[in-house]
Amino acid sequence: MSNSQQTGEAPVRRPSPGAGPSWRSRGAAQWFWAVVGWLAAAAVIAVLVLRWHGADRPLTIALVGLTPLLFVPLAVAVAGSWRARSRTLRVVTGVTAASFLVTVSPVDAVIGCQADEAGDAITIYSANVLYDGGRADDVVTSILAEDADVVVLQEVRWPFLKELREDPRLADWVHRSDDAPSAPQGNLIWSRWPFADLTVDPFVSSQLVTAVVDGPAGPFAVTVVHTLAPSISANVPIWTAQLAQLATVDTSTPHMLVGDFNATADHRQFRSLFGRGWTDVHERKGCGFDATWPVDHELPFAVMRLDHALVTDHFEVLDVRFGEPAGSDHKPLVTDVRLD
Repeated sequence: MSNSQQTGEAPVRRPSPGAGPSWRSRGAAQWFWAVVGWLAAAAVIAVLVLRWHGADRPLTIALVGLTPLLFVPLAVAVAGSWRARSRTLRVVTGVTAASFLVTVSPVDAVIGCQADEAGDAITIYSANVLYDGGRADDVVTSILAEDADVVVLQEVRWPFLKELREDPRLADWVHRSDDAPSAPQGNLIWSRWPFADLTVDPFVSSQLVTAVVDGPAGPFAVTVVHTLAPSISANVPIWTAQLAQLATVDTSTPHMLVGDFNATADHRQFRSLFGRGWTDVHERKGCGFDATWPVDHELPFAVMRLDHALVTDHFEVLDVRFGEPAGSDHKPLVTDVRLD
């Protein structure tokens, strides 16, 4: 007979190993995942709203530029909705996921980026060579590797330009915008074919250089674009005005806008160009997920496509690819087009 039976006391039951308030742990875990899921979903929704409405501050402009990367918090939101066992959160994340896919994954952005061969292709090479980081010798090597017909460069300082002009390997590009007395330094167009016309127009706080190239298949215009980066509040109105000015460029004749727009297709100010007769070659070829900036930095990969080639309907886009950065924080953009 046990001591408890002898004394008449109720026996003391000791908890078995591993027993405990598991329901409390499960409740806390579900609460945690619900909070995480709602926060992640709210972040995705906020950026999508900014994308549709239009960002007008440096921070929101930067966030909108990261729209393609929203799949990360979206995946967290989906996981949180299931771990939290919340039907409401599942519905919200489902609708948000559908909105995200419709926004960033149009058919022309996922069909692949297949090159089309053509003997009469026009190859346009565009690069922001970075004021204090570009390597002229490597840029020349990259241009030669792509066998470009027209070269469009941004952020070209005089010492860099001097190296380009003295390099005998570029002797074939004899038609140069910087040879014109009125042409500004910084942005330039070099061509193997002669210029039928060269104009320099005001571009809000800078200048816009346009060359009408007399190519074998007929004349076409190339404008080198470099908008002011909206990295501080004072720059945003200028950046917005510059993109608005580009929307007024005549599209009735073959024309290309090429360069560093400091904007992505997720910025409403840039997308407004698409309704004015311009098409992004990346979208035309189904290369919508390509990114060009930043490279040669701490980030493992580029996160935004700031460099673009926009074309009028007079062109067929044959190929879109990248060259070697050559010391810049931008990838060179190489486009093959053909006049229809």
